[in-house]
Amino acid sequence: MPDRITLTDLRRPPRDTDGEPLPNRIRSQSATLANPVPAAFDAVLATPTVTRDPSVPF
Repeated sequence: MPDRITLTDLRRPPRDTDGEPLPNRIRSQSATLANPVPAAFDAVLATPTVTRDPSVPF
C-alpha cells in the first residue's frame, strides 16, 4: 500500500525469530533511527507523500 496512509498499532508488536519486538528502527525523512520502536511509540502513522504549504513559515 505505498500510496495510502497507514496506522500500525505497536502495543502488541510482532516479534522476530529471536523474540525481539519489531520494528527495531524507524525512518524519519532521510534519517534512520535504530531503537526499540514499540518501547518509544504506541503506534506509527505512515504517510507516503508530504507536501509543504508555502504559506506556513519555518
